[in-house]
Amino acid sequence: MVLFCHSMYGMSPKHRFIKQALSMVISQPPPQESLVIVFHRANDALHDLDGLVCHRTATFPTGAIRIPNTNAALGTFAPFIAGFAPQSTDPDTPATLTSWRKTCRALARHEAAGHTLLFTAPSAMAAFTPHASTALPILLAQVPSGEMRLGVTMFESSTTEGDVIATLASSTLASALWGPEVSCKTVDSVGLFDAEMYMSGMHGGHGGGKTSSFKRCLFLSRIGSAAIASRLRLAISTRPSPLCYLHLLQGGGAISDVAPNATAFGCRDWDFACVITGVWPRDQDGDTEAARAAVQWVYTVARDLLMYSSGAYGADLGPDPRDAVLAARAFGPNASRLARLKRRLDPQNVLAYACPLLPQAPAAMEQKLVILVTGESGAGKDYCADVWLSAFVDQGITARVVSISDAVKREYAAATGADLGRLLENRAYKEHHRPALTAFYQEQARQRPQLPEEHFLDIVHAADDVDVLLVTGMRDEAPVAAYSHLVPDRRLLEVYVRADAQTRLARRGYSDSNNTSTPSNPPSTPTHAPTLIFANDAAGAVAATAFASHRLLPFAHADLQRLAAMVRAVPPDHLHAPGIAFRHVLGIAQQAGGLALATSLLQTHFAGAWSDVDAIVCCEAGGWVYAAALALRVDSI
Repeated sequence: MVLFCHSMYGMSPKHRFIKQALSMVISQPPPQESLVIVFHRANDALHDLDGLVCHRTATFPTGAIRIPNTNAALGTFAPFIAGFAPQSTDPDTPATLTSWRKTCRALARHEAAGHTLLFTAPSAMAAFTPHASTALPILLAQVPSGEMRLGVTMFESSTTEGDVIATLASSTLASALWGPEVSCKTVDSVGLFDAEMYMSGMHGGHGGGKTSSFKRCLFLSRIGSAAIASRLRLAISTRPSPLCYLHLLQGGGAISDVAPNATAFGCRDWDFACVITGVWPRDQDGDTEAARAAVQWVYTVARDLLMYSSGAYGADLGPDPRDAVLAARAFGPNASRLARLKRRLDPQNVLAYACPLLPQAPAAMEQKLVILVTGESGAGKDYCADVWLSAFVDQGITARVVSISDAVKREYAAATGADLGRLLENRAYKEHHRPALTAFYQEQARQRPQLPEEHFLDIVHAADDVDVLLVTGMRDEAPVAAYSHLVPDRRLLEVYVRADAQTRLARRGYSDSNNTSTPSNPPSTPTHAPTLIFANDAAGAVAATAFASHRLLPFAHADLQRLAAMVRAVPPDHLHAPGIAFRHVLGIAQQAGGLALATSLLQTHFAGAWSDVDAIVCCEAGGWVYAAALALRVDSI
């Protein structure tokens, strides 16, 4: 292998050096395994290849480093970048270091009021095989060339009848240049907007030769919610230039009339398409600070909004590795089915980015998890659910929070004229309507006894594209027992959020717990046995985050999921008590790697210190299988 690591900048023409390197590796056996690899700046593309065909390319657009804007930090950083350190005995060293620091400050982006310097170095890799010089004719024989195969959309506006005649004349000229038009339409100002949704004169127009742009699009609902609104405001306040903007396109309504599985595009549960658009002056195209900052801003905003979105628009996505997380959300619940079709129809992944599906479906949990977040009103269920959502997302696990009561609130608002937005977001307004809302739900449930099950199945099926679903707004007694049979392919947990009465009253807006106008406050201790109980008396997210780390994330742990899959159910017979499911736990040791996996997990998940354990005692005859293996493992540390 010959490696050019950012070492071709002074070599011209580059293709001659690459061909020379290829001739060197071909002479070394085995030639079919030889490679010439070139690393270079991402925007300093290898244009002059003289017919050489890349075997594979990859990009690293997020390479960045931040250092303090101090002479000491730059004194260490600058020699590293320069590739050598001046000798302290050299009389020119102080002047050299001063010049380097000045250059670094001039080239860096100044952040945090000038206290931090940001340097970016997006890189790209191109790999060439010995067939690089002979592959182009083969590819050209398969792909027609010599035609533009582009469509042109032209808009001309006029204010008088005479200008219309001139416009028609220019349309005739355009037809002579580019061929006959597919359609020609004369419209008024309103019709012009309807004819092209993205027609805009903003900043001189993206097609007017003055600016360049980069965009990504996410689908949002409830954009007025505090979480989404705060992130939209943050996006605008952090944009790198006033040219960058967010375009909110109202697209709800009819789009949800089509079932998600009726078309490949499965993201249909949304109200607004949020087009995040980074814009920079066209004379700053290429590897410039303005272009890099605008693109990074788009990806940063998309990342922050992704957890609150219903999906991403797939047609924008491409080879940038930052698009991978967006591609995973581009087709909603249809992603797995489409990925299977792609593996069958495009096994070599030729259309890698035209349809942003990985050749293999994204890794998912063996068993999806539904967490029912219950508790008394004011205990902080919604807040805890949002904290736990972030904990799962931070681990790369797809998760979503859904309130089962939202469907009831929508029906109540439609029947009574109440403000749906305030019912969903305004606690005081919701508390005011709570008695009437409860009575409305009870009456609906009386008329439709299966209403709770219908609502539960609706939200579970709508979240088929996520691994973990957190459900709030549920008031059923023992909900795991009530609903687990409806979704046998999912693991149901109930986390009961508990808080003392005074805390619950304060969170609901009551300052005096003795006020007779306040509602009754039954003890926040459940009468059934939930899976887990979380005490949410303290302010802040510290306790909830720790609870997620120690009690919830293990349910999504890949090794624990694998271990659970090794425990098979025992078919019922006349010896088993009715209504009790038996599991063959000892069968774990009979499967490949089962005993080692079980003892490893027992060791790592032990909450105490193994140094304090003198003996491991087993229970019944089967216990020694795991106890002996665990003792040997612990004794060796």
